[in-house]
Amino acid sequence: MAQQNLQWGVIGTGAIATDFATALQNSERCRIVNVTSFPGLAQPFADKFGIPRATDSLDALLGDAEVQAVYVATPHPLHEKLALAAIAAGKHVLVEKPMATSSAAAARIIEAARQKRVFVMEAKKAASSSTTLGSPAASAKASKATSRSIATASLPRSCTSTFPAPSTRSKPSWWLTPCQPPKPPGLP
Repeated sequence: MAQQNLQWGVIGTGAIATDFATALQNSERCRIVNVTSFPGLAQPFADKFGIPRATDSLDALLGDAEVQAVYVATPHPLHEKLALAAIAAGKHVLVEKPMATSSAAAARIIEAARQKRVFVMEAKKAASSSTTLGSPAASAKASKATSRSIATASLPRSCTSTFPAPSTRSKPSWWLTPCQPPKPPGLP
């Protein structure tokens, strides 16, 4: 039986959303089907990444039956409101770091996801990034190990994701890859 792709909606069109969309271009199991942003920004982003739909309306993206999961890539003060809206619409949510601007706001997001029985996760760099490990050799070894990790929780078994921080904006050093069986870090 063929596995179905995980269909993403993206909220935001800045640098981090560009990194995410670039990564998904190489995925065989995940694809972006809709994007929304401030007026006039969504369509150029959709054109750049071959996304079939673009809208200036959050309600249109959240009402899109094809969107299963939403990536929130907006300024931090908007994360709580947008995550809660996506959860209320029954979508799984990946929120760029920080998930919220306070622990109380993060708790509200988590509780809403529990109540709606959807997956929510904060996207943040892995501890294996060169900024936390110091040496390029240590970073390369850890990146290889973490590239085998999987973050699926209750999401459909569609995407493997590891998000080590890009070393530069122009050349991201991370990618979303097709699903692989989970392996503990450090194993070949």
